[in-house]
This record gives sequence, C-alpha cells and structure tokens, in this order.
Amino acid sequence: MYLLDQSRLSEASSDELRDMDAQVVDLEKRIKVEDANLKNLMTELKELNSSLTTEEAKAEVETVRMCLSFSFLVTLGKLLVNLIQKFLENSHIKRNFLHRAQSIRDAL
Repeated sequence: MYLLDQSRLSEASSDELRDMDAQVVDLEKRIKVEDANLKNLMTELKELNSSLTTEEAKAEVETVRMCLSFSFLVTLGKLLVNLIQKFLENSHIKRNFLHRAQSIRDAL
C-alpha cells in the first residue's frame, strides 16, 4: 500500500480555496441544468419511440385514402343505381332491367 506524505505538498491559500469552492458551486449548477436537459431528452425519446415512424404514418395515410376512395366509389355506385331506377320507373323500358338494377344495389 502506498501513502502520500502530504507534508510535502504546498498548502492552498484562502483565495485559492474560495475560488475552488466557487468552481464547485458553478459545476453543481451546471450538473443540475444538464440533468434537467437529460430528463427532457429522455422524455422526448420516450415519446418518439411510442409514435409512428414516417413509413408507418405513410402506410396509415394510404390505408385511409384507399378506404375513402372505396367508400366514395360505393356511394357513387349506389347513386347511379338509384338514378337508373328512377329513369326506369319513369320510362317504358322492360321491368327486367329494373330488377337487375335492384340486384346490383343490394350487392353493394
């Protein structure tokens, strides 16, 4: 075991000790600030990890877009069938056509 003989070291003056104490206080403040920054960054990281990636978000948007398009087409199809029905009801075209239009609408 090695022991250092401290009697050979020079003593620090009161001014040097005061300066060192001030440095310690300053460093402790910096540590608190950095701890707060780290805590904020960890919270942000946690939020980012639980959110969708860009690719996942794009896939979700595309899925919604496809659903809306399909829904629009179904609605448009129903409207067209209804218009055909109205036309057929008001004309002298065969009832067979009217029956077919009803079958198509029911299928949608």
